[in-house]
Formats: sequence, structure tokens, C-alpha cells
Amino acid sequence: MARRLLLACLAGLLVAACGTASTPRPRPGPAATPEPSQDLLFTVAGPGAERLMVLGSDAGTDGARTLPAGVPSRDWRTVYTATVDAAGTTVRALDARSGQALRSTRLDGRFQLPVVGLHGLPEGLAADGDVLVLAADRTGGSSRFAVLDTKLRSPARLVELPGDWAYDAVAPDGSVLYLIQHLSASDRSRYVVRAYEVAAGRLRDGVITDKRNPDERMAGYPVTRVADDEDGWVYTLYRNPKDHSFVHALNVLEGFAFCIDLPGKQGGERDRLWSLAYGPGHKLYAVNAGRGLVAELSTEQFEVIRHATFAPTPASPASAGLVATTADGSLLVAGAGRGLVAIRTDDLKPQARWLEDRTLDGLVPNADGSRLYALSQDRDQILRLDPRTGTVLEERAAGGSRALLAAVPR
Repeated sequence: MARRLLLACLAGLLVAACGTASTPRPRPGPAATPEPSQDLLFTVAGPGAERLMVLGSDAGTDGARTLPAGVPSRDWRTVYTATVDAAGTTVRALDARSGQALRSTRLDGRFQLPVVGLHGLPEGLAADGDVLVLAADRTGGSSRFAVLDTKLRSPARLVELPGDWAYDAVAPDGSVLYLIQHLSASDRSRYVVRAYEVAAGRLRDGVITDKRNPDERMAGYPVTRVADDEDGWVYTLYRNPKDHSFVHALNVLEGFAFCIDLPGKQGGERDRLWSLAYGPGHKLYAVNAGRGLVAELSTEQFEVIRHATFAPTPASPASAGLVATTADGSLLVAGAGRGLVAIRTDDLKPQARWLEDRTLDGLVPNADGSRLYALSQDRDQILRLDPRTGTVLEERAAGGSRALLAAVPR
């Protein structure tokens, strides 16, 4: 009996000591027997981000295939590309797995796929996958756009507007173009959003402003965006060098918008490090790991519900804002250069720091959020992580990739 009492006391002391000690950080490291990756990874490569790479395919000895940069269908089965030559522009639909050309058409003039933000993928494909929008090089004081049926059998509808215009978004069925009209040649941060009805060939009257503050002047530069195709919302995060960064929430079904001011300091290069994540339950988060800021945004009231600060991750001017959510929405994983921080969504507090010895340039979850991939450009590696612990499960060559776009089922 005395021996059992002694052992029980020792066990109690051991538990008490563990309870008072600081929680050790996870130590990510290669798994002893990693399972093969179950995803295809789409990345951007080339000095001018002119190539799309598919890693993990059966092509070639290194399991990589290279395609021209383009806009993908929602299932990443088809990639639409635009190639300019001396005679005009060739638009192609390519099989994303094999690179085989499925169909193509020609346009007179120099057209390209629109890009919104600093680190984004080319855009212009309507949510239903049936309409593709391209923008021409601006010449002669006017702006031109081409609207195509993705079957590429019908002639393109051409849109020409006087002044300086840029692509913003497109209605899910391609019936309405949402365009940015730049108001000043000397200050391109000043803009308004307009709606163009494709079938009628005309601009709608008026501009699209914040419904709660229609007199507010719009100014800023787009950084990043996410979309909720199901409910028809496009959320674009703008940095404003003279004021707060903000999220412009545009309803592309009905053509109205709200603006959500973000917390924190104003201006500076670190405003380029904001990133957006759209998690389970229609939850929207804005994170700036370089500033150490995280905010949850209401997609019903269109305001910041809560925000918090944390120790920022080291960042350089070349860094990009990174963020992803776990499958159950319990964690945000964010970075802005060196290492990642895992943030609990229930209280917006850091849970752990991962990969602090690595500079990271990309971060994407797979389709169901059960796997997480990170790109380290300086080491030319892509890491597969356990999204709950940050443990490195697999390392593979990145093939010169500059950005990580998506992880999709084979």
C-alpha cells in the first residue's frame, strides 16, 4: 500500500510539473514513411509568370508538365490561354492534365487575360464556365474588351469605351461586366466601379458605390481577392496609401457593393501583405502576418466583427501575404515571408509557429482542406504539411515555381 501511495504521489507531481511548464512548440520534420501525394499542384513559373506548371502528373521523368499561363475552370480540368503574335491573339482551351489543345479561336488585336491584384491568377472566366472576358492593350485613349463563349465557336463581342478602364469582375452567367474606371491619369488609385450590360451593349447609369455611404470616394490599389460563387460575391482587398486598407464586397448577381475598413496602421509597403481567406460557414478573414493583424469580417453585416494582434512574422518588400484555413475552420495558417503562424479562429490567438527557418512564397490547401502545401522559392521546394501540426510530410522539387496556385485531385 505504501509503495502504491508513493507511486501515486510521484505521478501527481509529474502531472503538476507538466501543467505548469510552457507548452512546447511542434517541431516540423519529415515523416518517416510519407504517403505519396494525392494531388496535382498548379504553380506559376518563369520570370514574367508566363508559364503554368502542373506538378505530380504522369508527364515526363520529373512528373511535371508546362502550359502557357491561363485562367482555369472551377474544376481545374480546362485552362484558357491567350497568346499574342504579330497578327492578333489566339485563344485556346487546353486540357489541364495533358496540355492538349481542345479548341481555339483568333481575335484581331492584342488581348490578354485580366489579372486583379498583386499575386493573383489570371481571371475573366464567369462562374458558370460559359463566358470568358479578355482585355486589350489600351491605345488611342480608349479601352477594349472581348467577351467570348468558351466553346470558342461564335465571334467575340467587342466592347470599346473611351478613357482608362480595367476589368473588375463578371456576372456568373457572363451577362454583365463590372469594370474599373480610372478617374485620373496622375493618380490611378482614384476609381469608380461601373456595370456594362453585354447583350444591350451599354453601360448602366450611375456608379456602384457602398450602399451605406454612396458619397464615399473610392481610392486604392487591389492586393488580393476571394470569391463566393455560390452567393455571387467577390471580395477584393484594396490598400490605400493615404487611408485604411479595405475590402470591397461586390455582389455580381445584383450589382451592388459594400466597403469594409480594416483595422490597424495606415499606408506603407506592409499593406501589400494582406491576404484573404474564405472558410467554412461563409466566414471571411483578413490577415496581415507582416503587421501581426487578423480580422474576422461579417458576410451579412459587412463589417469587422472582431480583430486581434500577434507578433508579426519577418517580411521583406518581396514577400507576399499567405493564408489558408483548415478543413474544420478551426485554424488560420498565415505567413508573410519567413515561417507560418497558426491562429485559432475561436479567439484569433496564435496557437503555434511553424517553419520559422524557411522563407515561404505560397500556401494552398487541397480541395477539402485536409492537406496543406507551402512553396519555398529560395530552396525550390514544395512542402506538404499536416495542417493541424505543421509537420512536414513530404518535400518535392518546385521546378522553378514562383507562386503556388492550387492543389486539386488527380
